[in-house]
Amino acid sequence: MRTPKTKMKVPTVEKTTVRVLLLQHSLSGETNTATHEFIRGLEDGVRDQHNLVVDLVEQRIQTQPAFDFPWNFWSFFAVMPETVDPFVHNKDSQHWQVEKPSLDTPVESSSPNISTKKKNNMFDLVVLGWQTWFLSPSLPVRMAVNDPDYQHLLQQAPVLMIGTHRNMWHRASRTLRKELTDHAGAKIIGSINFVQSSAFLVSV
Repeated sequence: MRTPKTKMKVPTVEKTTVRVLLLQHSLSGETNTATHEFIRGLEDGVRDQHNLVVDLVEQRIQTQPAFDFPWNFWSFFAVMPETVDPFVHNKDSQHWQVEKPSLDTPVESSSPNISTKKKNNMFDLVVLGWQTWFLSPSLPVRMAVNDPDYQHLLQQAPVLMIGTHRNMWHRASRTLRKELTDHAGAKIIGSINFVQSSAFLVSV
């Protein structure tokens, strides 16, 4: 008499979702390329080695007026005073403003939207893409770090800084770290920096 075969139930392992916010400004596209390469590696790594799934939300830092690219000679130097000191205000200043992050819309990677009305620690990791302008953090990123709506997203959040630079970026990195921790209340967990290998005048 044959013993009836019983089907063994394979236990299903629930995957844990890791919420990642990609917050960046990228004028030439270099920073965007660097941050997305990191995200791609992160997604592959956690999928292959751990039972994790990356839920990516992207918020691009935009300004009014927007910065043109490529810049001409005068527009390049016009941004210098506020980049070095974003709190300076004088008659020659253009007074760029950072746009608020998108609010109360569905979260999709292809359509970057977030809500600042959610509680703090809504993200397990914040990847901040930034660059150096005039030995300082770029003006759009610096304005965002000092903006209350963006500070709400950064407060108590673990932040990984990913920077793209020509050269002489160390001072800018220290400035951005300080403003992230002192002004936005973020927790810096690391920093990755990509530096142009070509000659300075060629890469400008």
